[in-house]
Amino acid sequence: MGVLDQVVGTLQRACVQPQVEGALLGVVGWDGELDLRIPPAAALQSPRSFLCMVGAGLRDAAASAVGLVLPVRTVWGEERVCPYLDAEALALVAVEDLGDGVVSAGMICPIHALPTGWEEAQERLQTIARPLRLMLADRPLEEEEVV
Repeated sequence: MGVLDQVVGTLQRACVQPQVEGALLGVVGWDGELDLRIPPAAALQSPRSFLCMVGAGLRDAAASAVGLVLPVRTVWGEERVCPYLDAEALALVAVEDLGDGVVSAGMICPIHALPTGWEEAQERLQTIARPLRLMLADRPLEEEEVV
């Protein structure tokens, strides 16, 4: 999981830079290079549309790994993407296709605890991780890959 660790670490360091206000996308393409992008704030107004845009970009890049940092707040016990100024926390989800399976990591950090307060949150972030795993794999997933 070296690439997955690289994506997570790079996103954790990059998301606290002053020019990044919450949302950040990292993609490891066919060349093995990690490309970081700041999505426009308007793209996050519809999380489903945003994930569709990410999926199209993954196919174009022939990506082997992807990571997202998104501003979130808890609504009825579930993490929901929101504008940065309304966020309680940043959620980080990273996914890597190993060829024989897809693995993911989910972490969350309250805004006031940045940059060192990241905690494991794989189960809490399944609404973001599941579609990313499906898009990256670009195939039906085996049962053990779903969680």
